[in-house]
Amino acid sequence: GDGPHFADVRREFGAIDLLMLEAGQYNVDWSSIHLMPDAWR
Repeated sequence: GDGPHFADVRREFGAIDLLMLEAGQYNVDWSSIHLMPDAWR
């Protein structure tokens, strides 16, 4: 989520045009708090 930590990142690395992060929301350990792809069927 949004927060003051983004200002810290900008100070350290400058403006970022593109950032790619692994999306781990489908980890089976998190199935109780995230909808898994099978739930969309």
